[in-house]
Amino acid sequence: MINSNKIIKGNLTLIILRILYHNGWRYGYEIRQAAQAASGGKLMITEAALYTTLHQMEEAGWVNIKTDTVDGRRRNYYKLNPKGRRAAEKELAAFEENIAVLRKVLRYRLP
Repeated sequence: MINSNKIIKGNLTLIILRILYHNGWRYGYEIRQAAQAASGGKLMITEAALYTTLHQMEEAGWVNIKTDTVDGRRRNYYKLNPKGRRAAEKELAAFEENIAVLRKVLRYRLP
């Protein structure tokens, strides 16, 4: 069984970076829904975790934010800027390298 919390805890920034990398302006609910849909319903991102990570990404200078009012409620939309796009590419490359090393270790057999 997949432990959604373990997957999210170490990879939430990468998950959000990749969703925004390919989808332009998105608000929090859309980001959460995209992660859930892409995982076949196995990843559930809490609002607290999502907005904490988005705030960290804002502080790092990776996202642009615009605010709109929809049905009388304020909604923040997020989009990666060029620095955020570079971060997404760097984070994905590091993740892929980590996965490759982990696969080697898991397949290794002592002589």
